[in-house]
Amino acid sequence: MNDLIMIVEDDPYISHFLQMSFEQEGYRILMTTKGHEALSLFYSHQPDIVILDLGLPDIDGLEVIQEIRKISSKPIIVVSTRLEEQEKIKALDLGANDYVVKPFYMGELLARIRVAKRLSKKEDEEIKKMYWSRNIRLRISDKAEHKVFMWALDECKKYGSLHTYLELLYDIRDKISFQELYNAIFAISNLKGDVASSMTDYYLEEILKELQEAFIMDDEKCAELATLEWMCRNVLEWEQMKCMQKIMKNDPTFYAQLVRIIYKADDDDPSDKKKRELANKMYSGFDKAKFCPTEKDGKVSYENLKNWIEKFKELLVSQKQERLFGNLVGRLLAYSPIGEDGYSPCEAVRKIIEEYHSDSLKTSYVVAEENKRGVHTVDAGKSELILHHRYKKNAEGLQEQYPRTAEIYFTLSDIYKREADFERKRAEDEW
Repeated sequence: MNDLIMIVEDDPYISHFLQMSFEQEGYRILMTTKGHEALSLFYSHQPDIVILDLGLPDIDGLEVIQEIRKISSKPIIVVSTRLEEQEKIKALDLGANDYVVKPFYMGELLARIRVAKRLSKKEDEEIKKMYWSRNIRLRISDKAEHKVFMWALDECKKYGSLHTYLELLYDIRDKISFQELYNAIFAISNLKGDVASSMTDYYLEEILKELQEAFIMDDEKCAELATLEWMCRNVLEWEQMKCMQKIMKNDPTFYAQLVRIIYKADDDDPSDKKKRELANKMYSGFDKAKFCPTEKDGKVSYENLKNWIEKFKELLVSQKQERLFGNLVGRLLAYSPIGEDGYSPCEAVRKIIEEYHSDSLKTSYVVAEENKRGVHTVDAGKSELILHHRYKKNAEGLQEQYPRTAEIYFTLSDIYKREADFERKRAEDEW
């Protein structure tokens, strides 16, 4: 394909003369009279050569040279009436390849174009690499054409870092469609993350939030976003992994697969180094997965939960990990929403506990409930005493109809009573 020349000239006679002359030589033509539009056209069309007048109506041509040189070494030939030596020197210092004073001979201009092309061809890739590696925030006018934004994404994908790409994607997210944003976000797996920062994490979180809202009801896209969330599990909190939550809550298959990786099966070789390494990589994400199966909008259906539990048990049996059932189920059930009667857990979870009760389920439920407390203030046992009374009241409310569930909460009550006594005694001793 013949080279594309962009003519930036506000004199209609000269621009028409240049257009006719270049077309006779077989060149393709882009034309504009303004500097801002010239930059937009350069971004979107990537012309092979720029013919530039300095005296433009909106911005000085020198500024156009400066902006183009940040991202490209494509030939820029100034065609100007400015005769001052300082103007010529400034244009050449900013990156113009040549400077032609009006009036000029067309043959001379064509010759200078050929020379400039030969000299600049090898430099363009290096210029782009250098620009994008500097992590400079690319400012694109809101009025730019849609293809300018897509060009910037493609360039950044080729030459930029993870940080630069996510920053750009964040800046233009409202200038492209949700589908384009969705397609673009999956490129991050191929980008280098050597300059990752808290801002990188912020951009990723905000972009994912918008995509989750747009596509969480689309099962196919939701599953793909869940994969991306899992890829970013060391950055995202569990609450931010909306699509992964949906998948795990609705079906135990992926959760069971994680269990297979992280925990030993009955017939596993204990010396399998690769399995241990993979287990270590996966554990952080697995540990974050704290959810009540089938919960939606604070409600749990007993039938749905029962089906989830049964399928999970079947998967564990097939993986020769049935021994883990009580421990794993107890851990998940502890994240149940509150019941309609104001007691924890909700009614559906209570029924499951009564049906599948075991020592391991009870123990893991208790541990998970304790871990939910997180960081707390040392106050001579006052906080622990409050928890003791709260759990006792909850247990008493469940005792008649759900005795095994009540047993769990009596155990929690006893634990915090002992801790309250211990903390109070320790405080007295310190006094």
